Amino acid sequence: MRAALYKRGVPESLYVDNGSIYTCKEITQICARIGCLLCHAPIRDGAAKGKIERFFRTVRESFLTRALDLSSVDARSTARLSDGSRTSTTPATTAHWA
Repeated sequence: MRAALYKRGVPESLYVDNGSIYTCKEITQICARIGCLLCHAPIRDGAAKGKIERFFRTVRESFLTRALDLSSVDARSTARLSDGSRTSTTPATTAHWA
């Protein structure tokens, strides 16, 4: 946060989520000390945080829906087992995210 303040200056207001790090007394004191109004988004209101919610949706659709190719992990696990290494885990299988 300090680097952002040095780069951009002190904002008039800070619009944040209701996560525990944004509702603690420290962030309230920091905002009061620098003269910044602290505003919390309504609870369970994704539309109030539209840009970040859209980013999360893009990440979910772009990355988490792809079938992961874990063949290199399978090959390493198999090679390790054939070398006589003992492990409690089984070789990885190809994951398909829904």
